[in-house]
Formats: sequence, structure tokens, C-alpha cells
Amino acid sequence: MAIVENQHAAEIPWRPGYRRFTLAGPEQGVACSASLSVIEPGAGAPTHFHNTADEVIIVLDGALEMWIGDERRVVGANHTVSLPAGVPHGFVAVGPRPTRILAFLPQFVLADAPSKPLAFLFLGAIFDFNGTIWNLLVAWSAARISSQLGASDRFKKWFNRCVGSLFVFVGIRLALARDH
Repeated sequence: MAIVENQHAAEIPWRPGYRRFTLAGPEQGVACSASLSVIEPGAGAPTHFHNTADEVIIVLDGALEMWIGDERRVVGANHTVSLPAGVPHGFVAVGPRPTRILAFLPQFVLADAPSKPLAFLFLGAIFDFNGTIWNLLVAWSAARISSQLGASDRFKKWFNRCVGSLFVFVGIRLALARDH
């Protein structure tokens, strides 16, 4: 069992004003990452995203100004932020004192795996298989619904009017839009 005394955790140099301490990871024999960070006001992480990993950030002390996609909010102490994979996000510490956060990220391939390329290929095959099954289910469901609704002339007329109205609305919005 690996136990890390948080105040003696290894510091990983990252950015000016951003101190990151590893609490759990491959060195502790787990397939995830947990870190404690102390972020000075004005420091933070620029906009970035994680391709395949969700991230969870818990604000312990202080506050972060966060941007997640197009949304911007100030997140204070005792709040948890869940960041899905692939969503652009970033943050900066705000307020008069440093902000302390815990961050959790899953790791799908262990750092000490004997064959990392093989492990990634296997993981990719699992994702591809699951994605194919899901897409086949969606396609089958759409085909069934389409065959049932496509037989109704009333539905076709209603659907064409809705789609046409949507295109007219989008065209008007584009015509009236100003470049910013």
C-alpha cells in the first residue's frame, strides 16, 4: 500500500506561479493521477483539452476563473468541476491569496507497462469495438424510426416545413450577423 504524506509529496515543476505535487500515480502503483496544486494569483493553465481523459478539479482554497468551452465562471472553495474529455478548458487563480486544488485524471496505460504500443493498440481496439456496436445500434434505431415515419405523408410535409424554416432562420441570422 502506497501512502504519500501530502506535505512531502514530490513537486513537479510546471509553470511560474503554479506548484504541482504528485499524490498518486504510476509511482504509487495506480492507473490514475492525483495531484495537489498551489497556484499564485494570476497564474494558471492556458486553454487546453485532454483527448481521451476526463478530468476532475476540486477547489480547496481560493478561487479560479475557469473557462470551459464558451462558458466562463469563477469557481470558489468547496466546489468540484468535472471536465469531459475533448472539451477545451483553462483557468487562472484569482483573489488575494494562492488557490489550492486537487486534480484527478485517469490513466489507461500504466507508465511501467512492458509493451506500451501493444497496450495502446489493445485499448484502441476496445474503443473501436465499443464505438462500432454503439453506432450500429444508433443506425438500426434510426432506420426503424425512419421507416415508420417515412410512410406518413403528413409527417413528411411537417418535417420539410420545419427544416425549411430552420434554414430561413439561419440565413436571416447570418445576414444580420456582425463580424466581431
